Amino acid sequence: MKTYLLTYAKTELLWMYTERHEVPYWSTYSKTRMLLYSITVSKYFDLAIAGVIGLNVITMALEFYLMPKVCLSVD
Repeated sequence: MKTYLLTYAKTELLWMYTERHEVPYWSTYSKTRMLLYSITVSKYFDLAIAGVIGLNVITMALEFYLMPKVCLSVD
């Protein structure tokens, strides 16, 4: 399934670039690099990163909200 999606994505992107008669910068990528590239440019990767950042913000806010009194005293 991954190979099919990778091949389809590469074929579709190559078709878009050949319409404009340009050689895409990623046309010489290896299979591994193309797989990593297609993962990082997907919208689901962006959503996952946004989720991790949101979770980090929430945990940092809770950590600050529930701090012990010892940490609040300034000498």
